[in-house]
Amino acid sequence: MREGFFLLILNSFILLSIPLAAQKSLGDLLDERDSLYSKQEYLASRNSTFWGTKSKKDLRKMIENLEDILIKDNEIIAAIKRENFASRTNIIYKNRDTRSEVVKLESEVMKYKRLHKQKIEELRDTLEAVEAAKSQKFTYELIILVLFITSIGLLYYNRRLYSRLK
Repeated sequence: MREGFFLLILNSFILLSIPLAAQKSLGDLLDERDSLYSKQEYLASRNSTFWGTKSKKDLRKMIENLEDILIKDNEIIAAIKRENFASRTNIIYKNRDTRSEVVKLESEVMKYKRLHKQKIEELRDTLEAVEAAKSQKFTYELIILVLFITSIGLLYYNRRLYSRLK
């Protein structure tokens, strides 16, 4: 949490410390730089004195143009640094979001594994209960069969005794 807050403060400080001219898009800055270079080529090819050489005025214009080129190059470097910092910050935030998502998904996986184990245990308990019920049913059926055969045997014995008495 501290790193995110620190990066946010640092990002706002960098953006506020760069002049508004430097906050132009990189493409615009490169176009301006190209125009300054073409102006420099024009000034370098110009010979305005009587003997075909450059005058002091021409040399001063060239120096001013070179200074403008240096300023523009510094603005381009600042824009590149700003974009680099912004992209790194975005990557850091995406990485942090991805990590939190992974942790969330891992906790959900653990929850589902736990629920899966519980369901398996419930199914095992239910299966054991069914097996116990089947064995009890078999036991009751066996007892009923034995009682039925005993009843038939007693009826048969009772008829025999009754037929002897007569």
